[in-house]
Amino acid sequence: MWKYGFFLTVVTSVWATSEGPWGVAAIPTRGKPEYSQRHSFAQAELKCFHPINWKSIARTLKTESGVKDAAACQRLCAKEDQCTHFNYHTDSHNCELKIKNGSDVVEAANVITGPKTCSSSCFTLGVGHTAKEMARSERKYSPFDCQSWCRDTNGCFYFTFNL
Repeated sequence: MWKYGFFLTVVTSVWATSEGPWGVAAIPTRGKPEYSQRHSFAQAELKCFHPINWKSIARTLKTESGVKDAAACQRLCAKEDQCTHFNYHTDSHNCELKIKNGSDVVEAANVITGPKTCSSSCFTLGVGHTAKEMARSERKYSPFDCQSWCRDTNGCFYFTFNL
């Protein structure tokens, strides 16, 4: 049975939602979903971004200044072929367009990190897995990080990201 909070399946996260209690979002990369559960999510425009105060340490393609918000920064990234994700600095309004996998993040004040797009059409939200042998990972901060971790982990066919 699913539990709210720190239910460990493959990956855990401490990402609170804006709509009440902790929710569960399971996102398979391959394989069949086996269990459905109700869930709640953060604001639509921030649902695929890392929580505030985390930044990517990947190589920077370029930095744009005077960018209004994280959503505008994401749109700039989407226009660049090489950009894979971004850092938006809420205090300086600088937007760093990043290259390579964005799963390496460090704690940093006033920064929002997110992927090139928030397309989650390959994700199944509100679905979990009941596999008997599930690996565990260190904490990941977005479904996209979990997907990258699973893709790079031998033997991983699907993952569960808990809000």
